[in-house]
Amino acid sequence: MDMKPRQTIYNGIPMRSRLEARVAAWLDSMGLVWTYEPHAFASRDGQYLPDFEIDTSNAGRLGRRLFLEVKGKLSVDEYFALQERIAAIVSASDSRAFVALADEKMLMHGLVGVYNLPRLGEWGEVYFIELLLNSRTIEVPQPWRLPAWNARPEKEPDA
Repeated sequence: MDMKPRQTIYNGIPMRSRLEARVAAWLDSMGLVWTYEPHAFASRDGQYLPDFEIDTSNAGRLGRRLFLEVKGKLSVDEYFALQERIAAIVSASDSRAFVALADEKMLMHGLVGVYNLPRLGEWGEVYFIELLLNSRTIEVPQPWRLPAWNARPEKEPDA
């Protein structure tokens, strides 16, 4: 039985699925600044709207944008077909953009497939924290460890 995504709202932002809301909470738990569905890529091969753009303004001279696409359960064939589609569209639109792709199982292990890292025009599989460090999106304070991907951000005490 194929389950359809269930729309939900996270911090006032309507999202297409509960998985996206869980990922938004995970990004928040790491202190990342993100925007939901901020930018569409287009080419002759079609259009692609990534789920998240992660702020890379701290990346300095790197100046490359970082996008994250999350999916529920995908077969291996579906995953690689989606990689091909994303690569074709992104390379025609913004060939230097980082695009990270992960299904729910990969996220549980902190893994993402990344287009344009380490080399432009190629996919590679890395830990999400490695992507954030290599793109200089974050600097790691000591001591620090990667929160569980489904962690909820701590609420600030009421004043």
